[in-house]
Amino acid sequence: HYYEYMIPLTLSSDSTLSGRISDSETVWPESNMFDVELDWFVQAKKIRNVLDRNFSETFTMDQDTLEELFASGVLDQYKSIGFESFVDTTTNDTLFLPKGHKVSIIGNPSVGKIKGIQIGLRNINEDGGPPGGYAGEVWVNELRLTGLEERGGVAGQARLDVQLADLGNLTAAGSFSTIGWGALDQKVQERAMESVKEYDFSANLQLGQLLPAAWNLSIPFYAQYAKSIITPEFDAYDLDITVKDEFDLAQDDPVETADVSSRNQIVNTITTVNFTNVRKERGGGAGPGRDNNQTQNDKSRQSGAQDEEEKPKKPKKPKKPMPWDIENLSATYAFTKIEYSDPIISSEVSRDYRFGLDYNYTRRGGFIQPFKNLIKSKSLAFIKEINLNPIPNSFAFSSNINRFVSVRR
Repeated sequence: HYYEYMIPLTLSSDSTLSGRISDSETVWPESNMFDVELDWFVQAKKIRNVLDRNFSETFTMDQDTLEELFASGVLDQYKSIGFESFVDTTTNDTLFLPKGHKVSIIGNPSVGKIKGIQIGLRNINEDGGPPGGYAGEVWVNELRLTGLEERGGVAGQARLDVQLADLGNLTAAGSFSTIGWGALDQKVQERAMESVKEYDFSANLQLGQLLPAAWNLSIPFYAQYAKSIITPEFDAYDLDITVKDEFDLAQDDPVETADVSSRNQIVNTITTVNFTNVRKERGGGAGPGRDNNQTQNDKSRQSGAQDEEEKPKKPKKPKKPMPWDIENLSATYAFTKIEYSDPIISSEVSRDYRFGLDYNYTRRGGFIQPFKNLIKSKSLAFIKEINLNPIPNSFAFSSNINRFVSVRR
């Protein structure tokens, strides 16, 4: 897998250098200057792909080939394919590639992942040249990279919080950043090479507030939906062709377009629903977060037949906790679903189910002081105050069920 750019060389000899060794144009002829745009390699790959040529065979383009292709109109429907023409200062001809220069591709190389560069010489004479061959020296001065695309990006974020009195709160947040986003002191290769979109919606509610106060239920509820989409600038399989150009090459083919879209996005979606510590509260029926006296006063104001001088009733004395009370029980349920996909993983869906049931009973302390009536001396008060509790003050049990399912394709 490689790209190749070939130029004809102008050889110099002792006769041409005689007395002019200090002339740089004679030692380094302008025709031997290797000045190539990296985009020419990418354009050659695009043209080879749309023409459906064999990847295992060398595909070569030169000035004549490009003139024929653009004149035939085969490439007119592709907006991402194009060579910027220039005027040859010697012949005043409009060219796409310098005369004699050739761009070749074999396999599926990528300018976005270069592993090595080779410089060599090729004898293109069909007769092989003179019997003794050629003898000489090849000088390679230096290799420079210029014309880096220094561009900036933008980013933003927003957040909305809504407080629903005692019911709870709602939250919505979103953020984005575009290609090229980065700090001012970051280099070109350190800036973002992908666009990122993220949004998050969550609700934290006390659903017990929606039920009658006499039920005295506490139902904490939490739900979240979060999604992040990362779209790289370049195709995951062709690191020198942008995703935008891949869509152009697909030419609205639904199958190709869907494939380009799916393989060039990293999508992570999280869906969560939680009911935590759902229980029935002990008390006089005011409900979680409610004032029992205030509830009774509201009822008094709503009753038109009630005597204004009637004294408010005393609140009922809370009953003694018993082991069989339903208030001793609390339940928890949690569900989390995570969906993930990237250029390698087509789909990964995991589901996490959690259920918990807790029992907690606390009795009022009843202890025995065996030495209370036996010891009268104050100096032995520490012995007198020794107490024993034959029955535990609290009993607690917990049961948890976890189920996790993950499917990857």
